[in-house]
Amino acid sequence: MMLALVAGTIGISMVFWGLEQAALLRMAEVRGESDGNLPFTVYMTIFFGLLVTFFTVAFALRTWAQHLRENPGTKQMPLWVAILVMAISGALLITALAIHAGWMREQSPVPLEPDLGFILFETLCLTLVLVPLVLIGVRWAPGYKAVPRKR
Repeated sequence: MMLALVAGTIGISMVFWGLEQAALLRMAEVRGESDGNLPFTVYMTIFFGLLVTFFTVAFALRTWAQHLRENPGTKQMPLWVAILVMAISGALLITALAIHAGWMREQSPVPLEPDLGFILFETLCLTLVLVPLVLIGVRWAPGYKAVPRKR
């Protein structure tokens, strides 16, 4: 699961890095500071980031479900805590995106390199949304618990 967390975090940060680069280049184009052409690497970064994130979430779901089937007595995070973590992280992410959009409009000239601190903050917030989502998804998925076979 630690491998899934690390790989998922890398995938999410790749997606946010590409999206941030695209947003900055678009803002610079609107202001006439850039030609607005996105490098092909931006598209590839977003695409591979989404692939890594998708396969990591699928791996985490499968691994956690297998662990719960093999260890049915495993204590899990209370549902209300998972939902609270997701809601707070999601609200922080949306608020940060709105503040960042306002900040981008105020910049003159528009910086063409993404801010690493903001990318890390976005990545942390989305990771804190996806981890409880995996735990809840497995908990509510049909068939994750071991079912005794009839003899």
